[in-house]
Amino acid sequence: MEPPTVASGSRRQTAVLAVLALGAYLAAALWAREISLEGPALIWFPPAAVAIAVCYFRPKLVWVVVVAELVSTPLVMGLGAEYGPLLLVVNSVGLALAYALGGWVLRRLALDPRLRDPEDLAVLALGIGAGATCATAIGVPVQWAAGLLDGGEMARAAALFWVGDLVGAACLLPALLIGGNDLAHHRALRLADDELALPRWQLGLELLAPSVIGLVLMEIGQQPMRFVYLAFLPVVIVAVRHGVAAAALSTAALSAVMTAGAHVQLADALDRSDFQLLMLVLVATGVTTGSVVSSRRDLSAAKARVSEIVEATPDLVASASRDGSIRYLNLVGRNLLGFSPDSSPASRAFDFFPDKLAQDLVREGMRTAERLGTWTGENRLRRPDGQEIPISQVLVAHPGLDEDGQRLYSTICRDMTSQRALEDQLRRAALYDDATGLPNRVLLVEQLARIVSAVDRDRRAAVLFADLDHLQRVNETFGFAAGDQVVTTIARRLSELIRAQDLIARHGGSQFVVVLADVPDEFEAILLADRLLSCFAEPVVADGHELKVTGSVGITLIESGQDHIEALRCAEIALHRAKEAGGGRYALFDDDLQLRSLTRLEREADLHDVLTKQAWTLAYQPIFDSQDRQVVGVEALLRWTHPTRGPVAPFELIRLAEHTGAIVTLGREIFRRACHEARQWHDMGFAVPVSINVSARQLREPSFLEDVESVLQETGIEPGCVVVELTETVLATREHGEIETLQELRSLGCRVALDDFGTGYSSLSELRDLPIDVVKLDQSFITDLTTSARAAALVGAVVRLSAALDLVVVAEGVERDDQIEALAALGCHRIQGYALSRPVDPAIITGMLRDARRWPSQA
Repeated sequence: MEPPTVASGSRRQTAVLAVLALGAYLAAALWAREISLEGPALIWFPPAAVAIAVCYFRPKLVWVVVVAELVSTPLVMGLGAEYGPLLLVVNSVGLALAYALGGWVLRRLALDPRLRDPEDLAVLALGIGAGATCATAIGVPVQWAAGLLDGGEMARAAALFWVGDLVGAACLLPALLIGGNDLAHHRALRLADDELALPRWQLGLELLAPSVIGLVLMEIGQQPMRFVYLAFLPVVIVAVRHGVAAAALSTAALSAVMTAGAHVQLADALDRSDFQLLMLVLVATGVTTGSVVSSRRDLSAAKARVSEIVEATPDLVASASRDGSIRYLNLVGRNLLGFSPDSSPASRAFDFFPDKLAQDLVREGMRTAERLGTWTGENRLRRPDGQEIPISQVLVAHPGLDEDGQRLYSTICRDMTSQRALEDQLRRAALYDDATGLPNRVLLVEQLARIVSAVDRDRRAAVLFADLDHLQRVNETFGFAAGDQVVTTIARRLSELIRAQDLIARHGGSQFVVVLADVPDEFEAILLADRLLSCFAEPVVADGHELKVTGSVGITLIESGQDHIEALRCAEIALHRAKEAGGGRYALFDDDLQLRSLTRLEREADLHDVLTKQAWTLAYQPIFDSQDRQVVGVEALLRWTHPTRGPVAPFELIRLAEHTGAIVTLGREIFRRACHEARQWHDMGFAVPVSINVSARQLREPSFLEDVESVLQETGIEPGCVVVELTETVLATREHGEIETLQELRSLGCRVALDDFGTGYSSLSELRDLPIDVVKLDQSFITDLTTSARAAALVGAVVRLSAALDLVVVAEGVERDDQIEALAALGCHRIQGYALSRPVDPAIITGMLRDARRWPSQA
């Protein structure tokens, strides 16, 4: 502790302090000389206490000690003639430096001059010992040089000198340090720890009581040592009642009283040594007892202040043992967890954590606190009403064990609900646009990077950069408020268009960015761009005016691993191209994408013509029975030939229809035409079944069953001759009532075929549970049939299981004669593939049926 500076300030104050120090030193020297025994060594030397105190508080006043010693040695001690000028100066400077050393030790070891900790008494003893030892090392040789000592008396004189300084400093220095500290802080002398609890006169009497008692005991007989030890009791009582300050003052007064008559009562050196030891023990006992008492009072007061702080803090503060038993819970914690202020918490601490995750987290925190002393983290608490509270928690593991032999932990939990709300508010302010509530540019970039990193290798993300055309005209004509209303209205409309997994953000001004998270190609982005342009084109009511605006959209696609910032730039470049072209349109950044999208749009327009003009046709691929070599069924397949581009692949046409939503209408018409043409064969006497492919979208259409029943009634075809084909992928999810629809379909009399069996979605065990009549083996089973024993075994297993389940097996994609023979050997006799016939016109099927052709040449 850095010692306070007594009366630090002006030169006048320093001069006053120097005069007081000089007077105190001379008075103490005079007192010591008058009550001392014969010889150069004194019973005690209280000036040592004054000198050390001055050097402790004001080291620069060491010169005052030199002056005081120069004056006191010849005038008070009467040794001027013996010392002479030289020895007088040497003695004065040496003793001043010795006592300055004692003060330096006290300062260096950070003595607290209040002496309210027993450790400070050990520091005080070191300082006194250092000063007394150094003073002895200087004073005794000077006395020998002055002829006051013989060479044989040096050791005894040194011991007497050292003890005298030691006794004098020990008896007075505690009181001087405590009083000097009060003076340094410009406050009244503190006589006791509890001086405000007693009248000053009563406190004064109690402090003087040991001195009075000691004086009385010294008057009993001519041997004071016989009774003076009884002064221990009042000294200890004063120390226990009033603390270290009272003990220091009381023992200082007692020391003065005891030395007052020592010179007339102590006859020899032995008596003097006993007397000095008694004084040291009295002072040490009183000051040490007082220091311990004051230290415990300080600790008790500190605990009381901490307790008041803990009870007043807005945070939950609690202590609990390892098993969760709550040992302490402050008022805030009781209110938070539903305890009354005067009740004892009976619940375990772990009961207030809402789930196992929170409990495991706090247990891990306890283990960390055991290793490191503390743990800090975030967790959750559950209130009695079930509400969960986010908290910031600090755990402290206390050393040792409690009375139950368990480790004790303390925790501080701060309710973070308001802070979380504020953080959310600040985060929203930083990441969201105030006017529209949409993510701003910062969050857009962050989320776009996340979306791009999550894109599959064979998929892409689409970035659409949209902007209102000529919004500045609205602002100039109707004001900025109207322009803001237009922007917020457009933002709301755009938000309603996107999917949950997609992203829309306001890039700034009237610009918006839409990110489609997972698209196979640019077509979905183009469809969305058309809808965005429609949103822009709808009239907007702003400030009482119906305004018509347009917008432009730039589109780019980005794959996993590509730069998302570059994607934004590309989309913005495409936007500028759209605006340069006159606005109210979209533009693709990549020229190849642009070309493909134009082609797709042309085909979409062609599809519209196909549906409107019924320009498509059906081809039929026959199914043969390898036993009787007859056509036992046909599969209807869509065909369309473009007027200029030629034949269009059926897969591309179906996919385009699914994207545009036209598949339901197209599928209904295919179903109707296939049934009409099959009915014509039936009317000719050929009751050949016709297989018609149905997509998942058709099957899930609420009107599907009604449409089928309507076609059956319209065409008059026998329902048993209608086979509805579905791929395994249609039945993979079974979340939209597909099974129930198939059961209803069979109840109408139609049969159901599972197409492409073996592509990975169905297993052999599932054949039993599916409402089907026909299993069509995928070509992947047939390709290796003649070269792979495993493929043959697998086909044989499917055939046998299907036979057991009364299912018909049809082998698709048969391209070689050896495959036909292998299938026949395995018991599969229904064959379909290029080895027998390609898909052909209905007229060729009619010829096959009339001619009963068994093995037609490939068409």
